[in-house]
Amino acid sequence: MENEHKEINLLDFMYLIFRGLARGLKRLGKSLLLLLRFSIQNSWVILAFIILAFFAGWFFTTPARTMFKGGSTILFVEEARPAVLDHIARLNSHCRTKDLAVDLHLPESIASKIRKFETFNCIDVKGDKVQDFVDLDNNPDFLIDTTYVVMNDRLFLRVSARGVTNFKPIQEALQTYFDNQSSFVLLTQQGKSRLEGQLQAYNHEVKRLDSLANYEYFSQLKPIELEGGRTFVFAQKEKELFHEQLFEVMVQRDHVVTQLAQNKHAVNFQSDMVLMAPWRILCLFFWVLGGYVFGAFVAWGIVRRKEVCEFLKK
Repeated sequence: MENEHKEINLLDFMYLIFRGLARGLKRLGKSLLLLLRFSIQNSWVILAFIILAFFAGWFFTTPARTMFKGGSTILFVEEARPAVLDHIARLNSHCRTKDLAVDLHLPESIASKIRKFETFNCIDVKGDKVQDFVDLDNNPDFLIDTTYVVMNDRLFLRVSARGVTNFKPIQEALQTYFDNQSSFVLLTQQGKSRLEGQLQAYNHEVKRLDSLANYEYFSQLKPIELEGGRTFVFAQKEKELFHEQLFEVMVQRDHVVTQLAQNKHAVNFQSDMVLMAPWRILCLFFWVLGGYVFGAFVAWGIVRRKEVCEFLKK
């Protein structure tokens, strides 16, 4: 016997979908009404847990007990990138110890609140050596990607600290820490020497292309005298001014100049650390929601205490 295929038109299909949605919404409405009735009947238990959860949330979300994060992009020469990562890892290993206060020359009251140092890659998408976004997931695929290029002269540094709202002392301490590392300063000097050499080469190339363009523009083709009093004249060719090559070299030169101007220190903060904090109202909402759920569970246990006791006795 051949299989029979039933076909439905578009209107029947839409009718089935809306009928299913209507049934689902009806069941959801009944469930919410039952939950509302249960909450009103046991409001004395649920309300008590909501109040307790609210005060607990208010206590644990005060600024002194909240985890704040401060982040900023740090710039350095490309040769110093491995050293930066090594020093950040070293500082990270000293968190929650007294060694961190010694390393950064910070008061113990501030250093003891630092919980973590994190670094994230800065990504260049357009190929113009300008940071487009920060890879907060540290995607390893970007390390070999040719479209999302990892910039080797910068990192995004994020510091997590409990109860700290002013990250300026931490930023200044990190700046001083890197400036006092002799090996790091040596790498910075090597990187600056490389950049200065590149700048000289670019300046020389700009002058060469400019003089070559002047020669091409102002040069004149002379006619050639032939035997019999005849002359042979070359047609005037299009002037080659090398604008495209000249502008490309000038863009690269300006980038090197910008790098030299930005790298005044071993590690240079592009801006003050931006404070990132969780929304306290949202945290309080989840605390209250958790209190309601826990209170409803306790109320259900009180209502069904006989069944619960019998189940526990099995």
